[in-house]
Amino acid sequence: RCDECRATTPSVVEILKPYLDKPYSDRKISVFAVSNEPDTEEWLKFCQEFNLDKWICVNETAFPGTYEKLYATQNLPYMMLLDPYKRIVIKAIDEEILINICRNLLDSD
Repeated sequence: RCDECRATTPSVVEILKPYLDKPYSDRKISVFAVSNEPDTEEWLKFCQEFNLDKWICVNETAFPGTYEKLYATQNLPYMMLLDPYKRIVIKAIDEEILINICRNLLDSD
């Protein structure tokens, strides 16, 4: 139901695909997607449609949800980079920033 989410998700999936296609133990990234879709079946269809099987997908039907309160998200979709302790490193990431993060952090060994 979120037109922006439908528009943004395909490019995000493509950007992250090379990093998520690795065996889990070799990955440097995990994707945690939170939805506030009131219809859980619609959320599951969305996840299947965009092949989000390698993402951690959760649906909070309450509004405002726990994650929305915790991370103060106002717009959807809303991407951010968290450290391993779930602290915010970068807020309001768009596709261009995501590409740079992947190049600079994930491609370096």
